[in-house]
Amino acid sequence: MSFNCIAKFQRATILVALLYMATLVGQSPAFALQNKGSKNVGIITQPVAIVKAKEFAGGRVLRVDNTPTGFRVKLLQQSGRVISLDINRATGEITQFHSTEQKKGK
Repeated sequence: MSFNCIAKFQRATILVALLYMATLVGQSPAFALQNKGSKNVGIITQPVAIVKAKEFAGGRVLRVDNTPTGFRVKLLQQSGRVISLDINRATGEITQFHSTEQKKGK
């Protein structure tokens, strides 16, 4: 095989692997959101927790922390308010909601 054929094969292999990974990631949030009412959804991942938090409160993600029961996602809303959501890893439910006003200047 020539070098050009090997390079094309490597690019095609990488493309197939990326498409496969994108499919897996794309199915996880859809599965979790589709079954959000069910108590037996399974373990959700950090990207799914981020999607749920952004859908619930909107804004820009500031931080995501692991907690013993799931994830804590902090969002900055356009109004300057910081929202903190606790999302249960097993059910995908939002278990706690905290909101604080952002101080504007001193």
